[in-house]
Amino acid sequence: MKRKFVLLGVSGVLALSIAFGVVIYGNAKAEPKQPVQKAIHAKLQVFNFEDALENSDLVVKVEVEKKTRELSEPSPKTLFQAKILDELKADPSLNADQIHILQQGNSEWKFNQNDLFLENERYVLFLKKAIGIDEPNTYWILGEETGMYKDSGTGKLLKLSYYDKQLEDIEDKELTKNFLKDNENKMDSKEVQIVNEQQFKDKVEKILNN
Repeated sequence: MKRKFVLLGVSGVLALSIAFGVVIYGNAKAEPKQPVQKAIHAKLQVFNFEDALENSDLVVKVEVEKKTRELSEPSPKTLFQAKILDELKADPSLNADQIHILQQGNSEWKFNQNDLFLENERYVLFLKKAIGIDEPNTYWILGEETGMYKDSGTGKLLKLSYYDKQLEDIEDKELTKNFLKDNENKMDSKEVQIVNEQQFKDKVEKILNN
């Protein structure tokens, strides 16, 4: 099994909180301090499509329902409750249509410049069973952002990081090119990829059935 590593930055970079206010005259009040999210930049173990499929316990399309809680130890994470919309690779131990998902980072710490999930967003995720968490049916994301595919709502999936040559046959190259051009100042040098959702599902099914 081939494994790759992607270096997204130096680890443990802390950003100092910047407070600003106004000079107070009479009964005027100072404006509140604006919190600044601190940053974590980490090296990830990255799997190509076939290896990710092999190593994952569960591959599902989910809709994020709510944030359950934040964790600070052993590293900052946020726990989300999500509803399973489609199961691409089943976990035999799972007998539920609702799961919990651990995402790296929380309201204080931002992991690899990734935004936290929002309610009602939909993703296809490659997941591993988590241990040591009180909430039932909890999973963590294999490869973190490299294992996240955001649903565009138009039959396309946006792979949030790590361009995978194994997906070139189902990639919408024109959409990928245009997306990168429109977001060149927002993507923090991440290699994204836009693929056809139905062809993605067919590709998963074909590999699992071989």
